[in-house]
Amino acid sequence: MSWFYRLAYAIGFTPWDQSETVPGEGDQVLGVLAAQENGEPPPHGRAVDVGCGKGRYSIALAQRGWQVTGVDAVPKALALARQRAQEHRVQVDFVEGDVGRLDHLVAPGADLLLDGGCFHGMSDGDRTRVVRAESEIARSGATLVMVAFHPMAGPGPRGATRDDIVAAYHGWRLVDDVALEIPAGARGPAARARPCIYRLRKL
Repeated sequence: MSWFYRLAYAIGFTPWDQSETVPGEGDQVLGVLAAQENGEPPPHGRAVDVGCGKGRYSIALAQRGWQVTGVDAVPKALALARQRAQEHRVQVDFVEGDVGRLDHLVAPGADLLLDGGCFHGMSDGDRTRVVRAESEIARSGATLVMVAFHPMAGPGPRGATRDDIVAAYHGWRLVDDVALEIPAGARGPAARARPCIYRLRKL
């Protein structure tokens, strides 16, 4: 799939990564991620943004005091992410590579992983590879926060149900899931696909 994303970023068609702003207080996904901080001051540990794109959440986590690695297969997206991080004066280690080989790209011991839209678009084989790789780099007790669409007809990612996620993540426990709030009047796949935020913990 990396060829598709390379082409999409090359022509500027990235509906999943449109916002030019870094999420802040009030962002629902960031709120779930912030829950991992337990009200403690930074530093909070190591975070990995899986399929980081232009780095919105990587930068937001770095601003909150996480040691962040963002991984993506698209050089143009990473170039934009590095530029953004520099503009926001935060340090993020952006790494080019296949998220299915995270264990070859990122050192083990991650405390927090974020999947903002990778898993729900993958084939069964790619899902198996990324779960294995995430499990290799995550420490015991680590948290994975995932945003995933439900399966739907028409254009858009393949989607994943709650049961799909639970079945794929052997050695992890689903802590909770909550519907992602969609702005009133929104259209397109995100509005039709009932996106959810899932939080899993490695056993």
